[in-house]
Amino acid sequence: MTSILKNLFVIQSGKIFQPAAPYYVTEVIPCPSLLPDSTCNCTGKNTIPLDETQCQKVNYLNVTWPEEGTCLVALLLIGAALYMLQDFIKEYAFSLVDRQNHVQQLTKQNADLRSQLKAMKKDVDLDLESPITKVIKMIRNIQDKCDLEADMMESLDYVISILSSNQLFLPNLDVNKDAMDSDVQKWLKAMMTNTQGNAPLGRGGEVVMSQTDLSQGHMDAIVKPIQANESRIVEVLRGIDQWGFDIFELREVTDGRPLYYLGLHISEKYNFRNLFSVDDSVLRNFLAKIEAGYKANPYHNSTHAADVLHAIYYFVSVLGLKELVTAEDCFAGVIAASIHDLEHPGVNNAFLINSQSPLALRYNDLAVLENHHCARAFELMTTDESCNVLSRFSSERLKAIRSSILSMVLATDMSSHFEYIAKFKNKISGAGLNFSDTKDCQLVMDIAMKCGDISNATKPTELCKKWAALIMEEFFQQGDQEKEKGLPVSMFMDRTNTVIPKCQVGFIDYIVTPLYEVWDQYLNEDGSYEAFSNLAKNREYWKRQQELELQGVQVVAK
Repeated sequence: MTSILKNLFVIQSGKIFQPAAPYYVTEVIPCPSLLPDSTCNCTGKNTIPLDETQCQKVNYLNVTWPEEGTCLVALLLIGAALYMLQDFIKEYAFSLVDRQNHVQQLTKQNADLRSQLKAMKKDVDLDLESPITKVIKMIRNIQDKCDLEADMMESLDYVISILSSNQLFLPNLDVNKDAMDSDVQKWLKAMMTNTQGNAPLGRGGEVVMSQTDLSQGHMDAIVKPIQANESRIVEVLRGIDQWGFDIFELREVTDGRPLYYLGLHISEKYNFRNLFSVDDSVLRNFLAKIEAGYKANPYHNSTHAADVLHAIYYFVSVLGLKELVTAEDCFAGVIAASIHDLEHPGVNNAFLINSQSPLALRYNDLAVLENHHCARAFELMTTDESCNVLSRFSSERLKAIRSSILSMVLATDMSSHFEYIAKFKNKISGAGLNFSDTKDCQLVMDIAMKCGDISNATKPTELCKKWAALIMEEFFQQGDQEKEKGLPVSMFMDRTNTVIPKCQVGFIDYIVTPLYEVWDQYLNEDGSYEAFSNLAKNREYWKRQQELELQGVQVVAK
C-alpha cells in the first residue's frame, strides 16, 4: 500500500520520470506535551503544531525506479483491459442487434411458410396424419380439457400406450396366465414368434426342398382316369354340400388324388372354364401338377389341401359368401386353397428358422413356408403355359387376382393368427364390412382361408380324431429331427412325453374357438352352421381323454 501511495504522489506531483523523486507524506500525531502558554510542544524533526492536542509531522521520502516501473506496468495493464472491454461490449452489442434481426427474419419466413402451406392445403386436400395418431390426439385433448378422475386418467394413459405399441392386435398371454396350462402357453408363444425358446442355431442347409417331378409323362400317369371308380367318385362328391364331408373317403376312391378331383368338380360347378376362359386341359394339368407337388407328410399333404378347398367351397356356396364377393374372388380362393401348402416339408417355420434352412435365409425368416408355397405355384404357372390357369387374364386383372391369392396363403401363417382375429373382430363390431371396398373383401377371404386351414377341429368327432392323429404324428417327426440336430424339442412335439389331449384342448380353446367365434358372428346368422356344435363336442371328447390321462389311462389318438 505504501508503494502505491508513494507512486500516486509522484504522479500527482508531475515528477514521475524524475529518478529518486522526493515526496512527502503528512501524518497527524497526538500532542506529546503542552508549553506554558498552552500550545502543543511538538518535538521531532519536521513536526509542527496544529492545535492544542495534535501535531502534524511531515515525512520526506524518495521513490525508486522499481516502484515507479511496477506502477507504470499496472497502469498500462489497466488501460489495455479497459480498451479491450470497450471493444467486447461494442461487438457484443452489435451481435445482439444482428441476432435480433435474424430472429425477426426467421419469424417472418416461418409465417410466410405457414401461409403457403395453408394455401397448398386448400388446393390439395392431403391428410398425411394416420388415423391412430388422430385418435391419440383426441384422447390427449380429452385428458387436457376434461376434469377426469385419477382412475379414468390412468385408463386413458393405458389406452394410449396400447395404441402406441407395435402389438396392437396381439393378445397378452401373460395376463391370467395361472388360468392357462403352462405347456399350452409356451406352445402359443412359440407359435406367435416362430421360435423354439433359446434355440441354438443349427447348421445351414438342414432342410432342402426337393423339386417335385412334374414332367408330362409323370403327369399323364397321375391324371389317367380311374374307370372302375368313376361312379364311386361321383357318388362321394355329391356330399360336398355337407360340412362333415369325408375327405378321407374321397382320397380312397380317387387313389390318393382328392385335390385333383375335388378341384375339377368345384370348377365345373362355378363354371370357371367359361367365366375365365380356362381350357379344360390347362385346368386339369394345373390341378394334377399342384397335387403332385405335395409331399407324403402325415398331415400337410394333398388331402389337407383338398379339405381346405372343400371348406372354401362350403363358405362360398352353402353359407352364402358368393352373394358378397366376386367370381374372381371365388376363383382366387380355389387356387389359394389348392396351393396353400405346396411342397410343405413336414416341419414348421420355427424349425426352418432355427436350423438356418436355405428357405429361411431366402425369405428372411418371414412367413417362410407360406412365401415358398406361393412362389413355387406361380413359378409353375409362369414357366409352363400348359398349366397356367391365369394366362387369359389381362395384366390388370392378373395383378389383382395374384394379390388376392398371395394374401390368402400368407394369412395361413400362424404367427399372425391373433392379428387377423383382432382385425376382423374390430371390423365387424365397428363400422362393419363394406364389400365395395376391395380391402374388406380381401379380409373376408383371408379369414375364410384361415378357417378352412384349421377346420379339422370343427368337423365331426371321428374326422377330428383322424386329423389329430395325423398332425400329432407330423409334430413327433419334427421333434425327432430336432433331437437329431441338437435343437430344443418344440412344445407338444416330443413323442415321449406329450399329452395329446392337452394339446388338442389347447388348440381348440386358444386357436380354433376365437377364430370361429368371429366367423360365426359374421356369417352364421340363422345358427345352422354345425361347426360350433362339433367344436363343443370335440372339446368335450378331448377334455375327457385328458382327464383319463391324468388318471393314468393311456390314450392314443386314432
